[in-house]
Amino acid sequence: MLTALPQMQGLPEVTRRISVHILEPAFLNKGAWDHYPAGDDFHECLEMFFLKAGLFQIVPLHGSTENDGAAFLEACKKADIDYVVRSVLRTSFRGQTPKVVIRLLDVRAGGGVCWGGFAEIPELSDKSIECVLGDLFSDVHWSIISAELDRVSARKDEELSTIGKSLRGLRSALNSSSRSFSHSLSLIGHEAGDAYTAIAMTLTALMRLHSDFSVPASEIARWGIEGARKAMGFQSEYPKMALLWVMLNMADSDVGLLPVSHQGRLKAVLPAGDAHLPQRERSLYALLSALLKGDISQSAAMARQLFEAMQGSPMRAFYEMFFTMTVVVGSEKDQALEHANKMISLYPRHPMSAVAFLLAAVRAELGSVEVEHAAKHVRRLLPDLSVTEVIARCVYLPKSGLDIVRKSLLEADFH
Repeated sequence: MLTALPQMQGLPEVTRRISVHILEPAFLNKGAWDHYPAGDDFHECLEMFFLKAGLFQIVPLHGSTENDGAAFLEACKKADIDYVVRSVLRTSFRGQTPKVVIRLLDVRAGGGVCWGGFAEIPELSDKSIECVLGDLFSDVHWSIISAELDRVSARKDEELSTIGKSLRGLRSALNSSSRSFSHSLSLIGHEAGDAYTAIAMTLTALMRLHSDFSVPASEIARWGIEGARKAMGFQSEYPKMALLWVMLNMADSDVGLLPVSHQGRLKAVLPAGDAHLPQRERSLYALLSALLKGDISQSAAMARQLFEAMQGSPMRAFYEMFFTMTVVVGSEKDQALEHANKMISLYPRHPMSAVAFLLAAVRAELGSVEVEHAAKHVRRLLPDLSVTEVIARCVYLPKSGLDIVRKSLLEADFH
């Protein structure tokens, strides 16, 4: 899927879909609950997630089961299956709460587990299970993409399909450097002709807003807004893209819309609110709502909840980068410093992580030596950065949050 088939070069692009086999789900401790889902329903739900993603084809396998060991793996190889999905529904070792466990087996790497995750299910209803599987599928989905990108890492950019180029560009953005962003833009481009290019534009914009100070914030936001708008058209059934579209509109410093206008947009794209959304989308919806209501403390709490819900997700970094200032400005001083310390440790050369640590140091009253050291680190990364430019990257924060940003930077003699 990530490379164009060589025999088709010069003709309209044709790519091979990633082949997935989904094992029948196993149900353990059935007697612990009054109700449990039918295996076919559970299997079908997973299958639909894969098919809707557009990258995958589901391959049935007859006459062999996982219990056959090496014979099963050989049968998968003969059927050109790339990955096998194994799922188990069981009680949690901490109590009787139902829990779904999913493991992803890489057939081409000898059948080893290349990803694993679990989530508790609050109630055994179809909608609840679908929401939980939605979050887990997102991790499976992006873990497969990451593995495929590793597999084609030696290929030149021009050998990749359009989708492959866009996804390589998205991964490159994680390096948060001017060189990596230049590479990302050359691969992704400015026009999205497919869902994955549109998604790559959207997520890369989230990263660039707090990392790429060579371009005005509004220009980055508008590029991401266009990507999110296209992604909503390509994958209208996924509410996350609608939420990202609202996020990027809130981050456009040139528009200057009042919160009530953004609230109207949020209601327009998600008229049912957060009803039936997966946990991560519910957390993101609550976070955006709190920001638009001007409640910076609740916004920070919802951001921390979102990060917790995305534990183990390959996509967590994009959201952490974007909402780090929300956490640092809206949390208690000790919590803000703890989060800023973590971010500067994980991403020492990320500009806004450095700014966030400076803010947290001022708020926690660490002392002039520590604050001066933090300010010098920001200056090493971006010698000409001004308070005005920082504010332009944080316009989605309520006025109380922006006031804290401005006041803290001025206290640190940052002009």
